[in-house]
Amino acid sequence: AIRPAQARKPAIAIASVVQGTLKRHEAFLASLVEAGRERGEVSPGAPAAEVARALMAQIIAMRAYARSGMPRTAINSFRRTALALLD
Repeated sequence: AIRPAQARKPAIAIASVVQGTLKRHEAFLASLVEAGRERGEVSPGAPAAEVARALMAQIIAMRAYARSGMPRTAINSFRRTALALLD
């Protein structure tokens, strides 16, 4: 039988991979926000890392809604919110 501690090890490893991936995506988005600010295309609002994290949440939500078959209008509301973060 698998002991609870053994069963948690794969879950912890998976969580570590997911967290690393999310952090890399957030860092990439933050660099894009900073670049957009330097060009005057993105407003100088919240710190770039916070904007990137919020954008990442919007992207994940859009994907979840799209995969679950939610109407396009619902998905577009996430897009509008994401764009508003950059204004």
